[in-house]
Amino acid sequence: MKKKLILWILLILAGLVAYKVWLAPERDGVAARYREQEVSWQQVEQLRSVLTLLGERGEADDRTLVDRILEGYILADEAKELGVTVSESELARKLTELPLPDGKSTLEEYLHTLGGSLGSYLDLVKQQALRSLTLDRLREAAARDYAREHGLDLDLDHLPEEVSRAVSEKIDGLIESHRSEIEYYF
Repeated sequence: MKKKLILWILLILAGLVAYKVWLAPERDGVAARYREQEVSWQQVEQLRSVLTLLGERGEADDRTLVDRILEGYILADEAKELGVTVSESELARKLTELPLPDGKSTLEEYLHTLGGSLGSYLDLVKQQALRSLTLDRLREAAARDYAREHGLDLDLDHLPEEVSRAVSEKIDGLIESHRSEIEYYF
């Protein structure tokens, strides 16, 4: 009986070691690459913390987080192609609007409690704020393009369902439309 228990424990340990060595995703280094942009595992973990700060707790899956970072790179490329820009003052205003957890008076104070490099967290927070603003601008540009192509009058505050659907499909399909330019390493 004791030998069987020891044998089972050894088999389980061997299985865990095999998983870690051959199957588990590498948690340091590069998680994915889009064109010349790399997504590191450190960025993924920092994004997880930043999204918690921003109140977006639902995105804990590694693939979702990696895709969100990749989407930021793709959004930047799409924005560049469409001539969409976000000013420094708009970004600064967005950063001041971020909600802070109870007991934290400044963004820097909160980011410091997360540990790690304050600069890298702040960069990620800025990237997410810039992503949000850029996404808004891309939605507006895509809505204008769609309306112009289909001869529709456009009120950005009250988009017709047809325009909203077309814009959502375009934005939601960004990762898929660039799939051939993405490499995952997990």
